[in-house]
Amino acid sequence: MSGKTDWFVLQGPVSLIIILVFLLMPKTNFAGHCTAMSKSFSINNVKCLQLRYIKMEETIIANVVLRAKDGSSILDTEEPITSKTAVKYKVDDEHIRAAIQRLSAYGFNVQSAGPYSLSLTGNKGLFERVFHTKLRPRSVKLTKPDDSVASRTFYEAQEPIIIPEDLLPYIADVTFPVPPEFFH
Repeated sequence: MSGKTDWFVLQGPVSLIIILVFLLMPKTNFAGHCTAMSKSFSINNVKCLQLRYIKMEETIIANVVLRAKDGSSILDTEEPITSKTAVKYKVDDEHIRAAIQRLSAYGFNVQSAGPYSLSLTGNKGLFERVFHTKLRPRSVKLTKPDDSVASRTFYEAQEPIIIPEDLLPYIADVTFPVPPEFFH
């Protein structure tokens, strides 16, 4: 797990309450923002509690275009994609399972799988490390139906994505979805 780590040492009556809470929940995820781990110990017969907060990175979503066993993908077509042409690029279930297994071994979570693509999640550091790129957050302003304005953050690759050698038989491309803008 990556992120900033801070250690805090508490002692006295306040730590007793915190110790009780953290003994009941030794690993607690606070709304996806950090994880707290605790350790109880004594210094000069004074009960102390050491808390370690690990700031978790935001979860990023990516779309992966799959390759069939013959190495082709839906991206290879030069003709319009229809139900007849798409069948040529359909990836079989065994190959999809192998792609999911390899991506999972890297630490990604596959959210959905189809005959042409996968949707997966992971943290920024994982995507950057595996695909040898740098991701940059971008915000877009979105107008809500009540004409108020909201902001939505997404990530884009600053450098070309490099697919690792062991994933090339399974993956044709990785993209990061841009939030849609709805008009009313």
